[in-house]
Amino acid sequence: MSAQRCTFARFRTTVVSVGRHRGQPRIYLEGRWLIDAGFQPGNAFEARFQTGRLELSLSEHGRSVSSKRSRRVAVIDLHCAAIDRILGGVEKVTVHAEHHRLIITPERIALQRSKRQLTPTAVSLFAGGGLLAEAARQAGFQTLAAVELDGRYADIFQLNHGGRMYACSIEQVPWAQLQQMVEAHGPLGLLEMGLPCEPFSRIRRLDRGGQSKRDGSLPPEAHELGDLVYFAIKAADLLNPHTVIIEEVPPFLESGAGWILRGALARLGYTVDARVLDPRDHGGLTARARAAIVATSFNRVCWPEPVEQQRRVGEILDDVADDSPLWFDLATKPWLYQHWERQRERGNGFVPPRLTGDESSCPTIKKRYFAGQGDNPVVQHPRDPSKHRWLTVDEVRRLMEVPVDYQLGDAITVAGEVLGQGVHVETFRQLIEAVAGSTVSA
Repeated sequence: MSAQRCTFARFRTTVVSVGRHRGQPRIYLEGRWLIDAGFQPGNAFEARFQTGRLELSLSEHGRSVSSKRSRRVAVIDLHCAAIDRILGGVEKVTVHAEHHRLIITPERIALQRSKRQLTPTAVSLFAGGGLLAEAARQAGFQTLAAVELDGRYADIFQLNHGGRMYACSIEQVPWAQLQQMVEAHGPLGLLEMGLPCEPFSRIRRLDRGGQSKRDGSLPPEAHELGDLVYFAIKAADLLNPHTVIIEEVPPFLESGAGWILRGALARLGYTVDARVLDPRDHGGLTARARAAIVATSFNRVCWPEPVEQQRRVGEILDDVADDSPLWFDLATKPWLYQHWERQRERGNGFVPPRLTGDESSCPTIKKRYFAGQGDNPVVQHPRDPSKHRWLTVDEVRRLMEVPVDYQLGDAITVAGEVLGQGVHVETFRQLIEAVAGSTVSA
């Protein structure tokens, strides 16, 4: 079969800016592609205005197509107040050229931006046990839907939040159904996400739950979870929320995925900013700093103001009796004290994280805290310094400022994982309120 050229008509779809001419909006089109659509120089055309759409079609009467360079380039110059009224005052428009017809509509991102409203509805992706959703709830948002792969965390989320739970991997979400459900409630106010941190944490295990360290020559994105930023971008594009808030480990901000995520959100028409939030700068007692990426339809991102720290760890500690079985010592947990001694002998600056209650902050409580790892903080007995204990679930709850009525389930290990990989609720409540202002809570 011989090759053929130009089997299909040479039509074009193009995006142009809406300019100004003597105070009126102006759409200026030029090029041979107009001639391909039948808009030859000298031909007449008429304009028909409909809401959200301007159509130009060839006619025996009307304005004439002009030209440049000896009629080889066609020119159409439109300027009238109706353009703003019909197309919503957008800065860019999309022009679809067809046979003897040009259809002009708001450019897709401009149209998306025009639809955004800061309503009190939220969707939670990579939802975990719902601590970020709890911060959003305290800031005035209610959850329409959430996505969480781990069924144990999904259970805890649903104990505390409403909406539909998609208990599946992110690529298995029926996006059309989710989009339809969100649109049925009107514009989405907030999309919040707690992207899995394994690819970007300093530990960088080979796989989920694995103990083998990854090849250090590989970038963080080589991890099996390193691609999840794609779905974060996809969700923002499909659900079109007014504001997006994403939390991650601090190294994420300087990763390739972090830069791609911020760039893509800006390309979708958001004002984007990012910084690391330390709860200790916002009245908290935990050292669990998190990276926060904010993408908003407002013209600027507002961050919560820091506050002077005046609290002490003793505020969150229980009064545990001297004879409680929670206390342990060298005789009952020799491996722990031996671990501390080995670390000290190595001269690596390790200091056993023993809490007396006088500290202004507590070291980060990690996901596996209640597995009893040797570098985790312990509470020192107030009268016998040879005895110690682990923090209780209730104490960690207070540390993370999770409300007392927030249900964490019956399993201590699962509750510890939810707390250990969640956000400091009060810090992110302050963030969401700063970003949203009084719009939602009012």
